[in-house]
Amino acid sequence: MERRSLRMKSIVAALSFVAASPLGAWGDLIELTNGGKLRGELEQPDERTGTETTTIRTLGGALISIRDEQVRSIARRPRIVEEYEVRAEDAPDEVDAQWALAEWCRKNGLRDQRETHLRRLVDLDPQHERAHRGLGHVRFEGEWTTRDAVMQSRGYVKHGSRYVTPQERDLLEAKEAAEKVEDSWHRKIKKWHSWLTGRSEDLKRDALAELDQVRDPAAVSSLVRVFSEDENAGLRSLYVDLLARIPGDEAVRALVSQSLFDPDPGPRRRALEGIGPQSYVTAAPHYLDALKHEQNVVVCRAAAALEVIGDPQAVPALIGALVTTHTYRLRVPDRSNTYSFGTSGSFANPHQLSLPPEIELQLRTGQLPNGVIVIPPRELAPRRTRLVTVTQDHQNAQALAALTALTGESFGFDKRAWGMWWATRQQAPPAAKPNP
Repeated sequence: MERRSLRMKSIVAALSFVAASPLGAWGDLIELTNGGKLRGELEQPDERTGTETTTIRTLGGALISIRDEQVRSIARRPRIVEEYEVRAEDAPDEVDAQWALAEWCRKNGLRDQRETHLRRLVDLDPQHERAHRGLGHVRFEGEWTTRDAVMQSRGYVKHGSRYVTPQERDLLEAKEAAEKVEDSWHRKIKKWHSWLTGRSEDLKRDALAELDQVRDPAAVSSLVRVFSEDENAGLRSLYVDLLARIPGDEAVRALVSQSLFDPDPGPRRRALEGIGPQSYVTAAPHYLDALKHEQNVVVCRAAAALEVIGDPQAVPALIGALVTTHTYRLRVPDRSNTYSFGTSGSFANPHQLSLPPEIELQLRTGQLPNGVIVIPPRELAPRRTRLVTVTQDHQNAQALAALTALTGESFGFDKRAWGMWWATRQQAPPAAKPNP
């Protein structure tokens, strides 16, 4: 009775599994202990009967009952698979029959089964063109072969769905491996960052301990993504301290970026200090590029950093950065001859008071003394404004200071005088070596 109960439960579970499936979409395969098989659909068992039998409606529509001890296993499968196996057992092992069965498999979406019959076809008829093409074969030098074999003969290998050279494959595999490592680091660093910003003091200590051990250059990109723009200046300072302990060019580039773009002077200073003399050669080209930045404040920070680095090769670029021109978009009063109407239908007051454009520009570019506050006059009516483009030349004291420190000369902001001096310096013959 216990065996009957277990059998009934398994049948009910199988039927329930596909209760939502379209009628006839699924079928059952009963394997008998004598090696026989029955295909069809199981009938719902009746727990009230004491008969220990399993009933199936065959594909032909007949009802067959089998005693449970004759059943080895019951499998629930798509009905189309059951139909395929019946057809496959009946199909002759000859070209026409195998082709017909392969086509039937194609129309019914049985890709693996179709490939089986196509391979059998080329065994029976090695020149069966449609079977070869169905298998993806191509003719090469008069013979049917695979596309892989053709490409390999031309020196290519397959990487995913593409054919590439072995060198390209090695690079792609190395890149994919590096991306996996970076993804692993990103998950860890995001977790530690969440601990640092959480409430648990224990987790904060654990996060600091974990981060303190990071020395892998592969972790740099994740540190940049998670920490570089954090709102907390303290965490950004921690971030640059972590970068300073990681070897490699990626960490140096991240420190250069933070020293140029961090909004607070503390993290900027720590980033420049974190680069260290041993990495000045790597950092210098990035600061030279920053001398051409569209933001004047970035130009000045780059010049100050080059003064610290102290490389005379930076002199020509610093001469070019003595005076730079920058473009600003400002909103100014619109004093064009246009009028607007108030809600009452009367003319609105066109006379408006505002800051002069030169004062507004000085405010935006930080040229007014520290602590100055400009209070605009009270407006008589909401002012109409428009955007204008303004260009402004800046004399960059940081570039002049760096040039003076590197050369011992001072020609002020006269780029022409500096340029002539540098050209003369470059044309001067090398000093003669003293006789021994």
